[in-house]
Amino acid sequence: YSQLTKMWIAFGLESEEVSKDTGQMSFSGDVLKSLAKSTSGVVNDIIRLQLEIAESKNMITQYIPKYLGSSLNDRVYGSIRLMGTISGRLSGKAAKMKDEAKHQTGINLVTQPSSSSAFAKPVKKLFIAAEGKLLVQIDYANLEGHVGAILTHDATSVRNLQMNFDTHCLHSAAYWTKAWEALEGAPKFDLTSLDVNKQYKALCDTNPEAKRLRSESKGVSFGLAYGAYPPKVAKSIGCSIDEAESIFSNYHNVLYPGVTAYREEYVQPQVEEHGFIHLNWGLRLYSSNAKKDIRTLNNSTMQGYSNLTQIAAVEFDKVLKPSQYSRDIQLVNIVHDCLYYEVTNDLEVIKYINDTLPPIMCAKFVIDQSLDLKAEIDIGPSLAHCVTIKNGATLEE
Repeated sequence: YSQLTKMWIAFGLESEEVSKDTGQMSFSGDVLKSLAKSTSGVVNDIIRLQLEIAESKNMITQYIPKYLGSSLNDRVYGSIRLMGTISGRLSGKAAKMKDEAKHQTGINLVTQPSSSSAFAKPVKKLFIAAEGKLLVQIDYANLEGHVGAILTHDATSVRNLQMNFDTHCLHSAAYWTKAWEALEGAPKFDLTSLDVNKQYKALCDTNPEAKRLRSESKGVSFGLAYGAYPPKVAKSIGCSIDEAESIFSNYHNVLYPGVTAYREEYVQPQVEEHGFIHLNWGLRLYSSNAKKDIRTLNNSTMQGYSNLTQIAAVEFDKVLKPSQYSRDIQLVNIVHDCLYYEVTNDLEVIKYINDTLPPIMCAKFVIDQSLDLKAEIDIGPSLAHCVTIKNGATLEE
């Protein structure tokens, strides 16, 4: 581990985490995942390979033994901890046990391999419906993004979601406006124009420079969204401090002024005055150093609304129990933004859950809500083989 740390440092990488044992920068899996989104070239390849090696080890030592140890009669059982994270979200970590018992406390139902992982599909294939049943998964479309736009009232965030802007092109054009406008056939940049955004995106299919500009913006935007300052931006893409400061300013003051104002004019002052910030439904997150903890405080005000998923499960259960389909639909899992059900393989049952559950999940949750939530059902014989059913689909569809 110390050799890996020395290698990351030798590559010029930085981490905000510090080892309690050595006092050096620490490069945890979360840090490496973040760096994988903000680096490029050979260093990026090495980071991704290391993450794959670590995940392989985790599958062998943790996932597979827990799946085997927590299975009974062809069912695997899991662990969910209410209020398990600092933002109030669910956690899937079971109580720590010793020896063989540590693999018999239930699989982590909340955290499974990400969709980009090589292990995502094989793990999904493990979850199959019982005979005569189908699996339903219904998840919010970009729940955290929608909640952020609703809470901050940021015009760009709302517009991006309402009109389906290509945000990578939008960000890139805001950072390097002159470069985009100099491309052959490119119109003058307009932050609010979907037509201009579509033309820029189309250029990426035919113009290598446009494609490069769009790609280069991804790591920059990710870093800025999670608190990167100009020196870090400059280091990540090899630009001057002046250019990095311009990018920083454009992100916070041109693209997302509402997000910046929410963080600096609401979250930080509230914590400095009261010592805590309200998250949702009475939950408080305390801090004695608002400036230092601002990223966690700010993000938690949005991430905590994943509890909307749990509320939707309860509200749907109230409607389901007195209905004729109460024995045909069974909740089997809850993740941050997704509900999983096992349902009878019958068109009437499928239509009932598709007509009833999405409106419950997408109900308004704040006064004067500026943006509607979105959720769609995927259904199939296993989690690896599902098709999407549009909201309000007819029996024929």
